Amino acid sequence: MAKKKKYHKAKPLTMQEILQRAKIREERAMEELNASEGPYSKETYEWVLEQGLNGEREAQLLYFNQVAQGFVEDFDWELLEEWAQAEVQRNPGEGYLMLATMYSPVFPGPVDLTKAILNFRLGEAAGNEVCKECIQNLPEEIEGGLAPLIEEFEENPLRASYYMQHLSENVDEAFKSLKLWYEKSPDDAECLEQMGICYANGLGVKENNSQALKFYCMAADKGSAMAQFYAGEMYLQGLGCRKNYKAAIAYLEKAVAQDFPPACCLLGNCYEDGNGVKVNKKKAIALYEKGVGLENVECCCLMALACAEGTVQAPNMEKAWEYVRKAEQFADEDDSYTAQKISRTSARLRHMQMLEDEDFGIDALEDMDDAFFWDDDEFSEDDLDDMDFWGEDVMYTEEQAAEDYKELIHGMEEGDETAIYFRLVCGLERAAEEPRFREAAWKVLNEKMLGDRLQQELIKELKGMARESACLCLLCGDLSYLGIGVKARLTDAFRYYEQANVYQDSSEVYLRMLLGYAEKRWPSGKNKEKTKWIDYARSCEEEDCRLPYLLGLMYATGCVRGADAADAQEAFAQAKAWGMERNPEPDVTAIKAGMLSYRECVLPQPSFPEMDS
Repeated sequence: MAKKKKYHKAKPLTMQEILQRAKIREERAMEELNASEGPYSKETYEWVLEQGLNGEREAQLLYFNQVAQGFVEDFDWELLEEWAQAEVQRNPGEGYLMLATMYSPVFPGPVDLTKAILNFRLGEAAGNEVCKECIQNLPEEIEGGLAPLIEEFEENPLRASYYMQHLSENVDEAFKSLKLWYEKSPDDAECLEQMGICYANGLGVKENNSQALKFYCMAADKGSAMAQFYAGEMYLQGLGCRKNYKAAIAYLEKAVAQDFPPACCLLGNCYEDGNGVKVNKKKAIALYEKGVGLENVECCCLMALACAEGTVQAPNMEKAWEYVRKAEQFADEDDSYTAQKISRTSARLRHMQMLEDEDFGIDALEDMDDAFFWDDDEFSEDDLDDMDFWGEDVMYTEEQAAEDYKELIHGMEEGDETAIYFRLVCGLERAAEEPRFREAAWKVLNEKMLGDRLQQELIKELKGMARESACLCLLCGDLSYLGIGVKARLTDAFRYYEQANVYQDSSEVYLRMLLGYAEKRWPSGKNKEKTKWIDYARSCEEEDCRLPYLLGLMYATGCVRGADAADAQEAFAQAKAWGMERNPEPDVTAIKAGMLSYRECVLPQPSFPEMDS
């Protein structure tokens, strides 16, 4: 009879044994590094990467060099770009050479000859001999194709440096180049305009509205239409100064004379509302019409409403819809603000049409009443008082919400798909901000309580209602981000979160946006907006302890370029002051080791609240 094998439980490693293993690993890596110039083993590359993540400059340069030679296939492009930007701070010539190499055809990844040439130029200006040699040896066809760009760089290297750094999101270096450009050319309207933008938005310098206004006015006096518009807007709102309607109108009129579309809209608002001028509806309409001719979406929407309301002439709904179609034609599909404008204008027009056609409106309400409430009685004025489906105020009491929710829970317990669908849609339609119904929608989709047809109908309804609700935008964004009930589409998630932010300044939006950046999930084209969303999060009025805690984790783990340990500690201190009870040290260690996600620290998946007793 065979003897049974004895198995022994592995003893946990002591701290001394852990340190000993780390020392052996380091010795093996160093031995391999000293023996050749690569390629090296997977374990050695992992050790070098860890050292680079810990801020070791030599390890960063070595790892970059190995990637450039094609020895490392699986690498993080954004991380290498951050290391190159960090090297620009330490050694500009070497840093610009790294950036130029990244965008050149010899480096694995996207090729951008324009950026490569500009960075070679910057490296040459910083005294790097390799960059100088590369510029001298450019093929004639490439040099010829980029001749205007190179000529512009040679004529005004500071301008080119500013825009190059700005495109790379290196705002501190960009502002330094801008200041040097201003010192060299204090009368350059474009330079003055950019100085105003930097001070107005805190790009590379502390936000200062009075300084922004000063530079806008200087650029405006030099003929910049954009600066004239911004100066007029600041005087109108009293930003960086006392309100000065006379100056505001004067600057806006100059911008309109230069066909600057947003100025047509803002000056038209002044004449429509009587801000700084006498009310003149005809002049307002003329300005909006000019804005439409310049393909301004907001002017199209204003003209649509003016036609529908009969502001100057008799109401003309057909013409109003023509302006809406023009707005849709002119709109940028990635601009959530204009999309919201068009959506609200369309909803307003539909509301006005239904009010005019009384029979149609009552029939629609009766159909809705039959579909959602199974009410045998005829539709009455009491029903109309209780709900308003046309985007106006919603009369929905806590008692009604509790009753609808109770019916929804009953349907979920009984597995009644029809009851679940209609009660859920009804609750969300009547009160989209009700957290109970949002969480219920999440549970229904996450646990697949509906058949395919009703599930798709529910998702369609959610997307439709999200057009007017910040909370439902968040819900739809979460569904797209995590692939709950729909195919995971990060572009859709990003747009839903953007739209939610248009409706409401919310910590929930910023948490999700920052998590997308921390998890490196957003599409590459959105990576340039990381700094903007971090600034939004910092300025959020809600004292949500999760926001500074997440920022602290991102600073401490190298997710934010230019941030250091002091920034992380300041953020963690703010989080603690606002009530965060987690200890950041083990979280940072676990995130670096890949044992914990940022999301688990601040935003677990939505939970489903039980019905109040």
